Amino acid sequence: MPTPIKEFDLTVVKKLQTELPIGAIRRKRLQNLIEFYNQQKVNLANAGDILMRSAWNRVVADLNDDSDPITISIKRGPMNYHQD
Repeated sequence: MPTPIKEFDLTVVKKLQTELPIGAIRRKRLQNLIEFYNQQKVNLANAGDILMRSAWNRVVADLNDDSDPITISIKRGPMNYHQD
């Protein structure tokens, strides 16, 4: 008999998201996290395929909006990170 697929309990994250104003960047970031864990099941915790890595990248890298840009400039010497 196959092992049932377990899902993560996102109750606390979803509750926190509903407490944030619609349009808030933190709400969007939590939505990205919720969407990831709806795709990522407990039994796939060690999955390292390109689809799973891309989904996780959206959670950790899709953090900026127009009011929060981060630019990276490369000049002679070490890489400089700065916000405009």
